[in-house]
Amino acid sequence: MRCGKTNCRCKAEPPVLHGPYLHWTRTLAGKTVTRTLTLTQEQASRYQPWFDNARRLRELITELEGRSLRVFSTPRADRQRAEISPGRCAERQI
Repeated sequence: MRCGKTNCRCKAEPPVLHGPYLHWTRTLAGKTVTRTLTLTQEQASRYQPWFDNARRLRELITELEGRSLRVFSTPRADRQRAEISPGRCAERQI
């Protein structure tokens, strides 16, 4: 990250950026909200599985949305012929 100080090392050539920082980004009421997490190294290690699970969940939701868009963008007659099993998504592990 770069800060707002004009004589800071992050403005040098090449820049020496600040960080690393952990950020938690989500959408609330249609707006993106980002929060910088101040964690000790021990806390960051302890919470890493949570971060990994959240990332995997977002990937799975994106995949499900993509599949849904493909299915519902096809003509209705083609959809009725296709074998669509709602349980297929449940086969994957998070």
